[in-house]
Amino acid sequence: MKNLIEKLEAAPEGSRELDLDIFLVLNTRLRFTRKELADEHSKLLMGVEHWTTSIDAKIPWENIWLVVCGDDGFWSAMTINPSGRNTEGHGHTEALARRVTALKAHERG
Repeated sequence: MKNLIEKLEAAPEGSRELDLDIFLVLNTRLRFTRKELADEHSKLLMGVEHWTTSIDAKIPWENIWLVVCGDDGFWSAMTINPSGRNTEGHGHTEALARRVTALKAHERG
């Protein structure tokens, strides 16, 4: 999950490829070879939320309570992780900041 978080933090904007990356991390029981993933890419995307481009598409445990955009245009979001501690994440867009924050909170449990 750490690699996905770093990828989302570095992304200048959301994309369907990043949405698919989130889907695959959330559905760890699914296993695809590179060839299968390439062959099924467009079919898989049809069932994947627009997590990295929509502020309305939430990761199941996402519970964001604060979102701000700095003067530099960089977004930050806050949530409470399952152990009750605040977790902060950042992104180039509001949607990316929200997803980074939710994934960090889940990772830190």
